Amino acid sequence: MLLFGEATNPSNGFYEKFGAERLYGQGGEFHGGYGWRDLYSLVANFDAPIPPGLRHGCLTAANDDAAHRAHRARGAVARSLDAVSSAM
Repeated sequence: MLLFGEATNPSNGFYEKFGAERLYGQGGEFHGGYGWRDLYSLVANFDAPIPPGLRHGCLTAANDDAAHRAHRARGAVARSLDAVSSAM
């Protein structure tokens, strides 16, 4: 996954904390690009409870697992954004 932000933003460390690698131009300059090589390792770093009802009988096991990982990622991102906001 790729993400492009403002290269001079002091909050860019947020992406690096979650395993993003900086993308550099051919001349070695950084323009605000970040990338994750493995999204599974990104999501595996998060630990948020699964809300009741997320594991519903109509979901297949694969969809259930994907929904679980997405929920965990959203929770972790929200907590991280709260932490960054409170630090400012």
